[in-house]
This record gives sequence, structure tokens and C-alpha cells, in this order.
Amino acid sequence: MSAAAGERRRAAAHGLLRAALGRGAGRLTILFAPHRPAEAAWLSAYARAYGLPSRVRALGPARPWAVERAARAAAEPGTAVLVLHDATLRLPEGATQLAGTEELSPLDLWQPEEDTAAEVAGLIAGLRPELLVRGGGHELRCATAPAAPTSPAGAAEAPLAHAEGVFLADGALAVNRPTAWDARLAGRPVAVTVEAGRATAVECPDPVLRHFLRRAVHTHLAHAASALRFGARRLGGGYSAAPGPVNEVRRGVALRLTVPRGQAPGEAAADLCIDLISASGEWS
Repeated sequence: MSAAAGERRRAAAHGLLRAALGRGAGRLTILFAPHRPAEAAWLSAYARAYGLPSRVRALGPARPWAVERAARAAAEPGTAVLVLHDATLRLPEGATQLAGTEELSPLDLWQPEEDTAAEVAGLIAGLRPELLVRGGGHELRCATAPAAPTSPAGAAEAPLAHAEGVFLADGALAVNRPTAWDARLAGRPVAVTVEAGRATAVECPDPVLRHFLRRAVHTHLAHAASALRFGARRLGGGYSAAPGPVNEVRRGVALRLTVPRGQAPGEAAADLCIDLISASGEWS
């Protein structure tokens, strides 16, 4: 570990523990995925130095729903919960998720909430109602409603009133369903043709991913280009293999496809939501 990386991790540990104490926590529970034991041990050691009793629990190769359940069970009054996991999670109030990538530790990426809020506010201030999104030689012309910070913060999201053109996603894919494939899109970009705010065609060199997306768009009717999301974090390293918060807040732009209200072919598809993230996307 370089001296700079060590300093970032020390600052993150101090900041996380000060935040926990500031919220009145008297105990700390650390839940960690199998590939994050070093970070869990690091945080536990700092907790001891702060005089904060800590409990460390390995999660194993758990599904996100099992991680969420463990976090809810740990989130007792007076207990701060840190969850070292890279996937998208719905955590209870008082629990903090720390996510990373293969190249970057969660402790390299953490920053105080006020810093993140300032980055997002600056991003929103630069967005216009009429946007031209470019990437991979394609263009998507968009009319947007006012943007707002996402929750948890780290990106800005603008509802789409209209979109026309082609959007190229070459960063990552996120879908609110369990998936078996790698979320990263490097080497298998997805091109989505949008006409009058509706996705009409999907192309991808990966046959499995192409089949999934075409079925989602044409059979399950997740064809509404409903929002753009703009990540504020200027991170190095690649995208995470797991769809999750690191991918969602990286600098770039994402196109969200959803099922129009009242048009779902069945209840199981009504909430289907797909985010296609462009690493190279720029807007003006």
C-alpha cells in the first residue's frame, strides 16, 4: 500500500468513527463480504482506539437480500452498522454501506457527506433543461425536468420529458433483479435506439446480454427512457463487477429504462428498472 493510500484509509476510518460517535453510537457492528476482511480488521482496530466496542461478522457469499436482513438485525438502538459490500443494498437508517471495486478499496473511496453533497450541487448547477449526450460516436437529444440528488447522494438524477437518438453504454449495467453476469460493459457495449422517449432497438455483441435486454424492452415493456443520472465522483480504476453504488456515482451518464405506468404485461414486471451507464458519455 502506498503512503497516499494509507493516509486516505486512515482519514476514512477516523471520519467514519467520528460520524458514528456524533450520532450517539455506543457500539459498532461491521458486516463484511468475503473479499473485504482487511478493511473490516482495519476499521475494528480503529474502533478499539476510539474506545468503541465492535463486533465483526463475515457475510459469506450472501445474496443482497440476506445482507440487508443481517443489517436490519444488527441496527439496534445505539449501534452503528458498517456494511462492506459492493452490490446495491437497501439498508436501514443508521447503517452505512462501504463499496469498492477490484482496484479500489471502499476506504479509498469514502468521503464525508458534506463533500459529496457539494460535488453533486455543483454538478446540478451545470445542467441545462436541453441536453445533448454524446458517447461512442452516438448522440441522444434530451429534454429534462430539474435534476435532484440521488439517495444516497453521489449523483444527480433528471427525469426525462423527451429523448431522441442513440445512447451507448460502455461502463456498467444495473438492473433491479438478481443477475448472474458481470455488470461491467467493457468489450460489450450496449447501443439503445430511442424514438420519442421510447427504446425501440437494442444492440450488443454479447448474445446473452442482448437477449436479456431485448426481452426486457420488447416483452416486459421496460422501454420508457425515464431519466438520466449523472455521477459526480471522479474515480480511477475500473467499474465494479457487481451492480452497486460505486458504478452509480462514477463520473459519466446513465440512461434509465422503466415500464410505463399501467403498461406492464404483469405485476412481476411493473417495477422493472434498468440503468445503462456510459463511461465515455459527455453532455452539453
